Amino acid sequence: TLQMPPIAQNVIQPQKGDLLAVMVGDECRGVTTVDENLFLAPYSFKVYGREEGEQGTVYYYNARENTIWNTGTVLNIISSAQTVNVDYN
Repeated sequence: TLQMPPIAQNVIQPQKGDLLAVMVGDECRGVTTVDENLFLAPYSFKVYGREEGEQGTVYYYNARENTIWNTGTVLNIISSAQTVNVDYN
């Protein structure tokens, strides 16, 4: 489970239509939609790797403001397809 930095809760006001994504460089490797309950429970989604040891960065897209936030969370990709749990608590 990835722990998001506390600053994320002060900046992000989750709403339906927002997205969480994992990027390696400028390539999206996994994405999931979120809702108003983002901070209440972990989100799970698939992240795809090309080779073991790649690092992905978690981004948050705010649909209302059309803004992308770098959450500051980095994950190590350990397989070609893995499930990632993202926890804001």
